[in-house]
Amino acid sequence: MTDIINGGLADNKTLEDICNKHRCNLEDLNQQLLIGLKVEKEHTDNPGIAKEIAMDHLWEDPKYYTKLKKVEESMKLMTLLKESDSLFKIKPALAYEIYDILKKEVPEITKKFPNSNSFFYLINDKLK
Repeated sequence: MTDIINGGLADNKTLEDICNKHRCNLEDLNQQLLIGLKVEKEHTDNPGIAKEIAMDHLWEDPKYYTKLKKVEESMKLMTLLKESDSLFKIKPALAYEIYDILKKEVPEITKKFPNSNSFFYLINDKLK
């Protein structure tokens, strides 16, 4: 790979080099790179630059993009909570969106709340 940006952490490195550094699975790292390419394309329309940035992040942490997604989901959840119309009540649409995020991140929540309606009623009951 030809470097477009000089001085990156992963300059002249391959995915195999990153795997050796972190002792991780090449298939998992390749998945992280694919996610990273999508994320970094939000910042540039040059696929080479997007790959270099993604590789630099993966050089630092082979699970960088999985962790980034969790942070972004947490930030989204916090924003949704702040948008609630009251400290004591949560709008149904907001509760359903919170439930969907939790269901994705913590699938076992469906054992306690099989659907979003049960989740909504419990939350609002607790907030009275």
